[in-house]
Order: sequence, then structure tokens, then C-alpha cells
Amino acid sequence: MMDYLVFHRMGKVGSHSILHSLRASAPGLRVDQAHFLTPEAIARVRQLAEAPATSPETAASLRGQVEDARRCVEEIERRRRRGNPYCVLSGYRDPLDQVVATLFQMLPLWFPEVDEAADDVAGQAAIMVRKFQTQFRKLIVDKAPASTAEDVRFANVFVKGLNWFDREFRPFHDVDLYEHEPDELGMFRVERGPVLVLVYRMESLRGHFDEVLGRLPGVKSVQQINDNEAAKKKCAALYREFRRRLEPTPEMHDFYYNSRFFRHFYRGEAPHFARPGEPALRIGAEVLHDAAARVSELESVRRELREAQELIGRIQATKIWRLRTLMRRVLLRSRES
Repeated sequence: MMDYLVFHRMGKVGSHSILHSLRASAPGLRVDQAHFLTPEAIARVRQLAEAPATSPETAASLRGQVEDARRCVEEIERRRRRGNPYCVLSGYRDPLDQVVATLFQMLPLWFPEVDEAADDVAGQAAIMVRKFQTQFRKLIVDKAPASTAEDVRFANVFVKGLNWFDREFRPFHDVDLYEHEPDELGMFRVERGPVLVLVYRMESLRGHFDEVLGRLPGVKSVQQINDNEAAKKKCAALYREFRRRLEPTPEMHDFYYNSRFFRHFYRGEAPHFARPGEPALRIGAEVLHDAAARVSELESVRRELREAQELIGRIQATKIWRLRTLMRRVLLRSRES
């Protein structure tokens, strides 16, 4: 019986909604989560938590993540020894879009010079775009050494999504997703004996949440719970403006969208951000399919409304006819009397 799932994923792949919805939709399934499980990652985060420069709040968060990882590793190793089944769930996202979402998770860490509460949203977003592009050119294009702690953070965030499955997922689970192909929803399904590996495309959650979640073990009726949506955050306006203003340079576009990661995980799909000089609006097949389905749905609603209006009209006409007939009978009786 598949009664355990470990949610092992990179950041910003809709994990909050998936996690809470999964727990509501499959109450008999034990679900643990972790950003990292490899010994190298656990040691690195533990060392960072103990560093003198790490704030008490951040250190506490990091220690909690290490404890989550340790608990997952112990349970997986126990099941491996006994041959007990379990499920591994993970997710991925458009690589440049994932970087942008990561920056906004802890905005003051990346852009301490920006005032989130300022009325000049466009001006603050412009500052962020300039810094983002400057750091990318310096650290990725020009390959300058990371000379400050901030440089180290940016150098890491620019690349960690692209190599996460090679660096963190494959070594621990012994599953190389580059040896497998995603289905029509961008979902990978790999079975290794008693172990089931499922990896979803974050963009598919927007139009196919029930179908994606319905493929997980123990889910019979999907209860979708949306959580941690960017639109609900106080920096939502700044987030939207930054994304609107961000035009990746040709080097940035090539780095992400000619990468091995994008070519494999998003084969045939349009990048989230257009290349400079290309139309800003690029619609993929999935979006067109969803739009067509929505148009069909609206047409059905409109047809039903029209039929209802016609029915109401017929009922009203019948009532008027009956009323007139009754009035004529009353007049005839009054004349006869």
C-alpha cells in the first residue's frame, strides 16, 4: 500500500498549494517535504545555520529545514531496506520565471535598496531590473569572480534551478529525468520497483490542477487549496511591474532558453519571457487549448441563458393569454348578468 510521499522539490513550484491540497485530498497519505536530501546539501545548510553572520531568525529556519530533511532521509532509508513502497513528488518551472519568483520570496535580501511601500512602483521596479541585469552580465556573461556576499547569492540563484535535478534529485533518488520524457501535461512518471516518482510542470497547475493532483497516490476527490499566491502579497504590484519591465538580454535569453534544462523539460513550448525583438505575447499550445475550452464553456452558458430567456418568454406569454382569457370570461358573465 502506497502510504508515504516525500515532496522533494526546488523552490517556487507551487508547492504550498500542492502540499495543502494533497493533505486535504489524501488524508490517509503521510506527506513529508524537503528542499534538499543529499548529504552534501544537509551539511552545507547546517554549516550556514551555525555561521556567526547568519541572523537568529534565518538560523532557526535553516535548522528546521535540516530537521525536515533528516526525517525524510530516515524514513526513505527505512523503506528502502524493507522494500516498502513510497512516492517521490517534485516539480519544475520555466527557469527564468523561477529565478524571478525566488527573488520576490525574500525581497529585502536581494534588493535592500528598494522600498516595497513606495508609491513609485515603476521607479522601484526599474531599480530592480537594472540591478538584476547588471548582476547577470557581471557574474554569468563576463564570469567575474563573486567578490561580495551579495554576488555569491546572485551567482547561485542564477543557476541553481537549471541544475537542481542533476545536483540534488538524481544523486539521491537515482532517477535521471533526462532519460525520460514528459507527457502532454509536462508530467514525468517513473516506476522503480516499489518506488513511484512523479514530477509535474508548475505551469500545468493553472489549468489542470485537478488532473495533476489526481495522479498522486491516495487522491480520490481533489480539494484545491490555494496558498501563498503572489497576488495576495503586499508586494504584488511591484512583482507585476518588475515582470512587465524585465526584458531579458539576448545573452540572458540564450542562457535559460537554450539550456539543456529548457530544451528537455519544455520541448516545443514557448519561453515565459520573449527574446528581445520578438512579440511580447507568445501563446503555447496548452494556453490555446485552455482558451478554446473556456470559449466553448462560455458558449454553452450563453446558449443556456438564451434558452432560459426563451422559456421565460413562453411562460410569460402563456400567463398573459390565460389572464386575457379569464378577463374575457369575467366580462361575458357580467354582461349576461
